[in-house]
Amino acid sequence: MASVNSVNIALYVESLQDAYALGEIFIGSRDTGYTAREGVPPGVTEWAFMFTLRTPSRMFHLSAETAEERSSWLESLRAIIASPLSPVVELRMVRQHSC
Repeated sequence: MASVNSVNIALYVESLQDAYALGEIFIGSRDTGYTAREGVPPGVTEWAFMFTLRTPSRMFHLSAETAEERSSWLESLRAIIASPLSPVVELRMVRQHSC
């Protein structure tokens, strides 16, 4: 993963040298079904320093370069997930899901 911006969007890349993100993941609150945890579910091939971000519609299996980096990502993601959504972010979610 690369970064999380001010409207709860995480951009992910294959390499930090990539010019463009491969995609983005909206990060909502725990109340709307989001969680982040170390490791991956049984049956998923585990690579070094993996973690799982669960959204209401999908599970993302991500990896960091070090254990410390993984811990930092999990700490950041969990802080976002534990926070209530701002009105701007809630409006964006409603618009995306109504299209």
